[in-house]
Amino acid sequence: MSDLQWIEGGGITSPRGFRAGAVYAGIRTYGEEPRFDVGMLVSDLPCAVAGIFTTNAVCGAPVALDRPRVATGRGRAIVANSGNANVATGAQGDRDAARMAEIAAETLGVPAEEVLVASTGVIGRVLPMDKLEPAIRSIAPTAEGGMQFTRAIMTTDTVPKHHAVQVTVGAHTYTVGGVAKGSGMVHPNMATVFCFL
Repeated sequence: MSDLQWIEGGGITSPRGFRAGAVYAGIRTYGEEPRFDVGMLVSDLPCAVAGIFTTNAVCGAPVALDRPRVATGRGRAIVANSGNANVATGAQGDRDAARMAEIAAETLGVPAEEVLVASTGVIGRVLPMDKLEPAIRSIAPTAEGGMQFTRAIMTTDTVPKHHAVQVTVGAHTYTVGGVAKGSGMVHPNMATVFCFL
């Protein structure tokens, strides 16, 4: 096995077959320009998935939606927003998380049950679906859209967090890309940190 080779400017869409994009829906009102607050990441092919979720007793509707979906081991896309965590929003929050996945699935042409949802931001406010639905529908993921997605999940972060590496094993070279958000939010077990690989 060779040493890891860092990819200059690499990120979540550095691996072949992954696309991403984001738009600004007006949910997150803070942060530097260019400002994005709704993003999507999609694989051109079905993926094997795994996940780690917070062990906090209070978790958001997206976590409740995603746990059983990740347990199937299959996934295709992530739709994420910042500015609103969809936590402590009751049955409406559950419906909104499911609706976000449905809208993303329709837009991307993938099964809704293979779309994961991630929301971060203010707790206790219902998602502004009147802003989210048209925003999600307007995203056109591209292989160059990784940085937009990275910025769309930021909250209190002062810099975007993204990297990609390549490693060669035998005759095969593998590329791994990743993105994360969170600043001092890692306890317990990821808490409100997002990390997508």
